[in-house]
Amino acid sequence: VTILSMAKKVMHGGIMGDTFMEKGFLVFPAKDVDLQACEVAKQIIAALGLRSSPFHMDMRLSSKGPKLIETGARMSGA
Repeated sequence: VTILSMAKKVMHGGIMGDTFMEKGFLVFPAKDVDLQACEVAKQIIAALGLRSSPFHMDMRLSSKGPKLIETGARMSGA
């Protein structure tokens, strides 16, 4: 598994603070990807048996470690 980058989604609470809206993304190169998230991603990709495919993965980095939201054998979308 080769991790190319990690994007951190920046959120804000909306006008009334009752909704969460995407504000933007911060993209980190492979050398700066969270090590725990990288290890979890590698384990998930290995478990899925992907050998030669791009993949996109959404995780939440919590105080208890990375939590998988979704993943797929596809490029990242907009």
